[in-house]
Amino acid sequence: MENVVDVLDMIHIRDLDEDKLYSEFYDAKSLYDNLKTKSIKLHDQVKSYISSKTNEFSISNVTNQNFVHGNSDSEDEETVASSSSSSNDTNEDFIRSDELWAYSLNTSPNETANFKKIICYIFSIPCSNSFVESIFSNMKHCWNDYRNRMNTELISSELKIRINSNYSCNQFYRRVLSEPQLLKQSRQNAKY
Repeated sequence: MENVVDVLDMIHIRDLDEDKLYSEFYDAKSLYDNLKTKSIKLHDQVKSYISSKTNEFSISNVTNQNFVHGNSDSEDEETVASSSSSSNDTNEDFIRSDELWAYSLNTSPNETANFKKIICYIFSIPCSNSFVESIFSNMKHCWNDYRNRMNTELISSELKIRINSNYSCNQFYRRVLSEPQLLKQSRQNAKY
């Protein structure tokens, strides 16, 4: 209970009913205790719920943080694969916090609007500034001494392409050449 008061003192969310929040907190706490006492493990309950809500990824891809990339050497792949399988054995009951909150708040029999606001606020706080740092790093490569006459609009466009595209230069070149309509549009002076 003290933690809820501390969170309320730190954050200021509009339209937050503190009285209802306290009752929602106790409802969520009792729901969590009930979920833990069921015959089915909490991990399996969350896994089942998340897999029913996701169509694109299997639950192993959602919860597994050790991905093997196709560009690495075969020795590295074997090392990562063996370490991920051993970590899965030891962390078999690992539940990500966002998945646990999604499960518990969506299966709650009572309305938890205030509690959802706090959880959404907390999960919206970035845990690091590495994404912003990567943008500045990419900008430094785009806007160097040899390309210093470019305007900010061009730099912005180039950064958007670099950040949001996963094509290599050769793939992008082949893709552009394969679409004659795109080539025709790019040669015109008309904007958008």
